Amino acid sequence: MGPNPEGLASYTKSKGAFVMAYAPLGHEGTELITGDLVTEIGQAHNVTGVQVALRWIYQHNVTLTTKAASV
Repeated sequence: MGPNPEGLASYTKSKGAFVMAYAPLGHEGTELITGDLVTEIGQAHNVTGVQVALRWIYQHNVTLTTKAASV
C-alpha cells in the first residue's frame, strides 16, 4: 500500500471506493512477515509479525482476500 497506507485508504474512501489487500503478506521473506518493525511489535505482544500485519489490516477496515500458493 505504499509509504502512506492510511492516506491511500482515506483517499479511496472519500471517492466511494474500497481498499482490498489481495496478497496482504506479500511473499516469504517480505518486510510484512519478517521485517524489523513487525518483529519488534510482535515480540512486545508475544505474537508473530504475520499476526501484527493482519491485525493492522483488520483495524483499518481493509477488505482482505487470500490466495493459495499450492493445492
